[in-house]
Order: sequence, then C-alpha cells, then structure tokens
Amino acid sequence: MFGYLGFLLSGHICCAIIEDKLLARVGAVNYTSCLARPDTTEMGFTGKPIKTMVYVWLNGFDSNDDLVD
Repeated sequence: MFGYLGFLLSGHICCAIIEDKLLARVGAVNYTSCLARPDTTEMGFTGKPIKTMVYVWLNGFDSNDDLVD
C-alpha cells in the first residue's frame, strides 16, 4: 500500500524499510534522545516531523544491539 516493507504491532507501524533507511517508532518519550544519536533524523512524509518516529540511516547501526535504547 505504501511502497515499503513495514511491520505492524497492534495495527500500527512499528518499523519499516524505506529506500535506504530504517523507520522506527520510538515513542514521544524517547524521541529527543533518539534524534541525538548519529545518523538519525526526523521522520515526516509531509514535511512536518512526526514526534514518535525517526529515520535511522544505514550508518546508524551495525547490529541489533545498536538499536536498543
């Protein structure tokens, strides 16, 4: 439907692969700390950031452990 591989949890996107980025739902509480990490940017399809989701570029992680907060 959206043109990317995504995974749902309780009917909501929890993560997805979009082009060369990982989309991750991090929640409002973790949003600011996740953006402080290298190779992480705001997510927004319409130009307005969604304050619960971030993009992680390929250089932002080497293993699953890098994705744990």
